[in-house]
Amino acid sequence: CMYTPALHVPLLMRFPGKIAPRQVVKKRTEHVDVAPTLLRLLNTERLPQTHGRDLFTDPPREEIFSEYLENEEAALLWDRWKLVYT
Repeated sequence: CMYTPALHVPLLMRFPGKIAPRQVVKKRTEHVDVAPTLLRLLNTERLPQTHGRDLFTDPPREEIFSEYLENEEAALLWDRWKLVYT
């Protein structure tokens, strides 16, 4: 399912002293960005090979990639465009 609302997944985090209350990140993100973000918040080193970016400190993504394996669909989103492969 590559409908736009299905590609926007909310993420809520609470980490007193590390994340400001009611802080909102409006960058394009992917699920692989969660691990680098949590590692930084926990003051640990980044993994040597990771595709993720820190949600708070790294530059935003220009595009995001999503795939839905059940229907063998994939999508690439950038600016206001979405390319869907079925």
